[in-house]
Amino acid sequence: MWTISRGAGVTVAVIDTGVDGGHPDLRGRVLPGIDVVTGFRTGRVDTGQSDVDGHVTSVSSVIAGTGAGHGSTPGVIGIAPDARILPIKAHDRDNPFGSHAIEPTAIRAAADSEAKINNISLSGTPWRQEEEAVRYALGKGRLIVASRGNEVLANTAVGYSAAYPGVLAVAGVKSTKDGTTRAELWDRATRGPQVSLAAPVEAIPVACLPTQHASRCCVTNGTSFSSPIVAGTAALVWSKHPDWTDNQAIRRLVDTAVQLPDSTTPNDFVGYGVVRPRQALQSTADPGPPT
Repeated sequence: MWTISRGAGVTVAVIDTGVDGGHPDLRGRVLPGIDVVTGFRTGRVDTGQSDVDGHVTSVSSVIAGTGAGHGSTPGVIGIAPDARILPIKAHDRDNPFGSHAIEPTAIRAAADSEAKINNISLSGTPWRQEEEAVRYALGKGRLIVASRGNEVLANTAVGYSAAYPGVLAVAGVKSTKDGTTRAELWDRATRGPQVSLAAPVEAIPVACLPTQHASRCCVTNGTSFSSPIVAGTAALVWSKHPDWTDNQAIRRLVDTAVQLPDSTTPNDFVGYGVVRPRQALQSTADPGPPT
């Protein structure tokens, strides 16, 4: 797969808590970003290259981890290891869940940047200002990929930003216990017609902070880490086809996805199916019109 594309030349904006750009698996992959939380409160501009809880450092490693590792410990290799990460910090300890003012500002900042792809591994309630910011980003040809959310009770509705029209909402699938099929629905799956694609959700290797594990490598679950698998796959495709539009990149991901056994396409659980990076790169099918 990586002989075809490694995501070079593509920037992915990651909106959340900021990214630890000094992590061995991300060193050299994280661009100077934007801290809209600090700027909103104090007017001081920051680069977003710090992470208060490790969440987006982990998310970013799924996209662009280099596998460098820490000491003798092997590192995490992302889906698109030559892609670049643009951190957009919209949350911190004093503002853990964002606000109606800050998160839309982050989405607009990402849209105005060089990033073709925006990953949002967050889930919440709908905000008018946020929906307007999403429309603004989509109008600039940005591909927004968002996790659909994790709930203790299955069948809960898809969260936002994933549920806004035009956003690529990502669900999670897990490996089957008996090994007879490639994947099955996750127990904590939310559902809804907004779901576009799915990706693995359990036992995802990620980069993490030294306060989380001395090796700076962890294993985690959740659609927060399914979304960057799709975002990373989009980076691979866009790197191979830099002249494509967001619609053409999406069409390639959708057309090469694989549906769960005995499922209709699309459906409320996995949309058009589970993303397949290798097939997305190897396909020679017509991506369709630009819009």
